[in-house]
Amino acid sequence: TMAAIIASGSRRRLVDLEWSFGVTASTSELQVSGSTYVQLRLVTESASATAADADTLHEEVVELSLAQFYELLHALEKSKLALAAM
Repeated sequence: TMAAIIASGSRRRLVDLEWSFGVTASTSELQVSGSTYVQLRLVTESASATAADADTLHEEVVELSLAQFYELLHALEKSKLALAAM
């Protein structure tokens, strides 16, 4: 999960990111049907890895509600502004 990635505290470099948007079409729970989600596929590597260390790549798939995705997007934009101000 995203919390596990953040809580790990290990420094990783983002290598690749793919995302897809989806809508739950059918479920046994009526209130869940029609809900939207964003699925992220993150590929990271250890910050200390060299270009030859292909085995240091780590793939994580995370599914977020739309609200969680916008919260993440806001945090990323805030971080980008903080880095630009340095």
